[in-house]
Amino acid sequence: MKILIPIFFLIFFSGCTTVKPKPQVDNSPVYKIIAVAQTEVSSEGDTCADATGTIRLYENGVYGLAKDSFGRGYTITGKANASGEITGGFALTIVTAVDFKGQLDIDKKHANGTWEDVYACKGTWKATKIIQS
Repeated sequence: MKILIPIFFLIFFSGCTTVKPKPQVDNSPVYKIIAVAQTEVSSEGDTCADATGTIRLYENGVYGLAKDSFGRGYTITGKANASGEITGGFALTIVTAVDFKGQLDIDKKHANGTWEDVYACKGTWKATKIIQS
């Protein structure tokens, strides 16, 4: 019995002294994105929606989140090449609903382009770099 008590305390206290991992810092630039519909009505007769959100621009990729004017959430993924061309899509769950393309300015503070969804809604988008302190 004397051996079991120290083992119990060792197991109990070893589980209580976990070291918290350091949070990883993501220094990739963040952009506020605004997508504006220029088509009023979709091919199915529904109102086309605007969207706002944020994206992160990585070395060769784009990732972010947005919500449209009806509150639907989108995951934004895409690619960026060395000349600043950006392409990708806005997805609802796993289905890409909106394709976009555009160009990153040479100063990398702004980007803009066009988008089109699967229901023939079309528009433009603009991204502005958020200054991080």
